[in-house]
This record gives sequence, structure tokens and C-alpha cells, in this order.
Amino acid sequence: MAESFFNQALALKLPSDNEKAMVLLQMAGIQANKGNWNGAKNYFYQAKGLKVTESAIKEQFKQFETAIAQRGQLKVAQSMGMKPGQMLKPGGKRRRPKMR
Repeated sequence: MAESFFNQALALKLPSDNEKAMVLLQMAGIQANKGNWNGAKNYFYQAKGLKVTESAIKEQFKQFETAIAQRGQLKVAQSMGMKPGQMLKPGGKRRRPKMR
């Protein structure tokens, strides 16, 4: 529902790049929540190419970049054979066998 309204907003001529960047960031967030990371990156990089002057929007850019980076790290960990919820285990002491 919200996605259709944001698409309508993009079809309009928005007055400044700040407004257009906000709409594109919201669309990127919707796509990321759906699990469509390629679509999210597409909207994000479109927004990144605009001239943004507001500091709040720039902060959201940084937050979204960290989310994309974390997603990339998760993908690398899964390719190494780790399960999605499994944490990286540090190398540590070898367990001693139980004494009888």
C-alpha cells in the first residue's frame, strides 16, 4: 500500500532533491524489509546520486550503508558454511577430557 503511494510521489515533480531522496530511501527500506536487497540497493544508489543538503538525510544514508555492509558480511559467513543464527566462535582452549 505505502509502496504505491511512494511510486506516485516519485512520478510527481518533487520540488527538491531532499524530498526525492527521502522517498527513494523509504522505497529502499521497503525493499530491504521484503528481502529484495538488489532492489533496495538500486533505490539507495539513486538517492545517493542526488544533491542532499539536510544532515538528517545524510545520517540515514550512513545507517543504510552500514545495513548493506552487515548484509554483505552475513552473506560471506553463509557462504563459508555457517548457519544464519550462528555466531563466529573464537579459537580457544582445547577442552580437557573428563576424568574418571
